[in-house]
Amino acid sequence: MTEKGFDYVVVLMSETIPGRVVLFEDSVDSWIHIACPRLFIDWGDEFVKPVRLPGWWETNSAVNSGCGCGNEDKT
Repeated sequence: MTEKGFDYVVVLMSETIPGRVVLFEDSVDSWIHIACPRLFIDWGDEFVKPVRLPGWWETNSAVNSGCGCGNEDKT
């Protein structure tokens, strides 16, 4: 991510839930969720910012597509 010029921060939470994630709303454009995917699957529709699940392909695709940077096709 550094090579692509993205700033990032590692956030440690016991659960990645919408109520906690929203506290970072102004400072985080997207999330890469590396914990149990069930939590994201259960609450996925409640997240305002894009959330990606772990894996090289998903992370690489998100970084290279500009996902989470306002470049998403919203049609």
